[in-house]
Amino acid sequence: MAEVTVMPADLDEIVFRGRNREYGAYDLRRVFPRNMGIAFAIGAGLILLLILATVLSKFIGSSGPEDAELQEVVASLSEPPPLDEKQPEEIKVEPPPPPLKSEVKFVPPEVVEHEKADPEVKIIEKDSLLELKADIGSQNVQGDDDAPPNIGYVEEKGTGTAPVEIAPVEKDPEPDEFVAVEKQPDPVNLADIKKAIVYPPIAKDNGIQGKVFIRMLVNKEGVPEKHIVVKSPHELLTKACVDQIYKLRFTPGIQAGKPIKVWVMIPFDFSLRN
Repeated sequence: MAEVTVMPADLDEIVFRGRNREYGAYDLRRVFPRNMGIAFAIGAGLILLLILATVLSKFIGSSGPEDAELQEVVASLSEPPPLDEKQPEEIKVEPPPPPLKSEVKFVPPEVVEHEKADPEVKIIEKDSLLELKADIGSQNVQGDDDAPPNIGYVEEKGTGTAPVEIAPVEKDPEPDEFVAVEKQPDPVNLADIKKAIVYPPIAKDNGIQGKVFIRMLVNKEGVPEKHIVVKSPHELLTKACVDQIYKLRFTPGIQAGKPIKVWVMIPFDFSLRN
């Protein structure tokens, strides 16, 4: 029987048995362990060199010249100047003046005997009073005995035997204030006023049109006293209305059977289609 020799199998030989070995994979697998070992050796050598360089740099730095000896310098200070024994002058702060009073109570003088009078109080003699020069005017003016007394507005004539009551001043209502009335003021000549209002030629040529809303305060006699322009498309149209609105006359507003002042809104239309 022939003797059989068993040879150790190579992994690369097993993998590439019966395959093409000309494309480089076979050679790369065979040289990979050797290249890996060389790379590991180079890396380890670089790390060792780095550690060795660090240790040598510390050793060389610590082996330099010895530290210079510290020299102790003692500075002697001169004695401080003597303290000024003179005490500072005391600053006196005057109290603030008392607040002014709006009212001063009049205290009548107390009549005492001449011997008991305060010597600090100077008494003016009668002859000294005559020597004082007073501005009493240079002319004598006599009043009008027939002039009526100025006692304000009186609703009815008084009899002279009873106190006169002055009627309080009536306050005008605010423009936005709500006032409950039985009858609103009604313009009686609104059509005539609208005819009197002239369309401004400049506004007409420039195509300015729209409505002007004016709020007016009508008094108890139906006469407008104030006005507020609520809305207007242009100042020219506003001026054309304001020039004529105080010619308006109204029936007065009625509240509890009496005329009162009331605000009313009057619109004025300016249209180019008319």
